[in-house]
Amino acid sequence: MAQNNIKIQTVSVVIGVYRLIFLQHNLKRKIQFGVETMSALNILKELTAKSVSKLALAFVMTFFLSACGAGGEATPIDDAVDSQASTETEEQAPVQIDPVQISSQPQNLTVDSGSAAVFSVTAAGGGELGFQWRKNQQNIQGAVARTLTLSNVSVAEAGLYDVVVSNSEGDTVSLSALLTVNAPVVIVEPIIDPVVITSQPQAVSVYENTAASFSVQVTGDGDISYQWLKGGEVINGATSSSLTIASVMQADVDNYSVIVTNAGGPVFSEPANLSMTPVQVVSSIELTWDIPQQREDGSDLALYEINGYVIAYGTDESSLTSQLTIESGQATSTILEDLSSGTYYFSIATVDSDGVQGAYSSVIQQSI
Repeated sequence: MAQNNIKIQTVSVVIGVYRLIFLQHNLKRKIQFGVETMSALNILKELTAKSVSKLALAFVMTFFLSACGAGGEATPIDDAVDSQASTETEEQAPVQIDPVQISSQPQNLTVDSGSAAVFSVTAAGGGELGFQWRKNQQNIQGAVARTLTLSNVSVAEAGLYDVVVSNSEGDTVSLSALLTVNAPVVIVEPIIDPVVITSQPQAVSVYENTAASFSVQVTGDGDISYQWLKGGEVINGATSSSLTIASVMQADVDNYSVIVTNAGGPVFSEPANLSMTPVQVVSSIELTWDIPQQREDGSDLALYEINGYVIAYGTDESSLTSQLTIESGQATSTILEDLSSGTYYFSIATVDSDGVQGAYSSVIQQSI
C-alpha cells in the first residue's frame, strides 16, 4: 500500500511541476504588467491539500520561489522550456528525399540460343537505390544489381523483363523489355550411300607417241567428283571418270590412280601402270604396191602399157611435195632411204606408155 501512495504522490508532483512551468511564464507577464499573482499561491494550496510527501512539496516550492523571485530574469525552468520547444520544432521538420527517376530504360533484345543477354537500367534518386529484376512480373532470385546478365540463354528464357528501382520514397518500375531467343537450327543430314568402285582402272601398254586411256566405274549417291593422280601427285584438270594421254612419251610412264568422292567421303582406286614400247627408229621406208589392171575409165590396162610410177610423199598429209620416179612398169616395191625420224605420208600414181600419169592413190602413212 505504501508503494501505491509513492506512485500517486510522484504523479501529482509531475503534474504540479508542469503546471508551475506554465505558471512561471504567465507569472512573469503578470508581474511585468502589475497584475495580481495570487493564482500561484492557489496552486500551492492545492498541492498542500493533497497527500504529498514533504520532499515532493519542497521540490514544488523550489520551482515556485525560483519563478517568483527572479525579478523577470530567465530561470532554469525557462531554459528547459525554451530548449524543449526548440527540439520539438527541429524534430518536426521533414527531411526531403528525391524519388527514383529512371533515365534509361531496358531495351528489347534478340539473341541466339546459347549466347548471352544483358539488360541494364540507369536511375537516380535520393538515398540508397535498390534494384530487383523481374521476368514476366516475377522476381528473379539474386538479380539485384543495375544490370542483369543471362548466360547461355535458352528458348525458355524468352519473355518480358523489367526492374523495380526503390529508395526510401518508394518504388519505380521500368518499362518492360522483350527478350527474343532464336531457336537453334537442327540440320538433319540425309543418309548418303558412299562411293563404291565397281571397276578399277586397268594397266595399259602402248607404243610411243600413241594414246593411252584409263577409266573407273563407281556407284554412290549425290554428286560424285573425280581426281586422277600420277605417281600419287594430282594431275591438274583430270577430273572426269576417265583419263586420256594423247601421245605417250617416256615421261608419262608411271602408276595412275583416281580419288572418287561424294558426301559420304573419298575412296581411292587401285593404281594402274602405264607402260610404253619405244618405236624403233629407222632411216628408210620400204613401200610395196600391186600392178594396176585397169585404167581409171575401167578399160583394161596391159602390163606393156605401163611405163612406170610416180611416188609423192612428205611429213604433211596435205602437202606431199617430195617425189620419186620408178621407171619400170613391172616394179612392185621401192625403198626410201636417208629419212629423218617422224611420220611420213605416201601416194602413188601410174604412168602409161604414152607418158600419161593417172590419178594418185589414197594416202598411207608410216612412222620412223
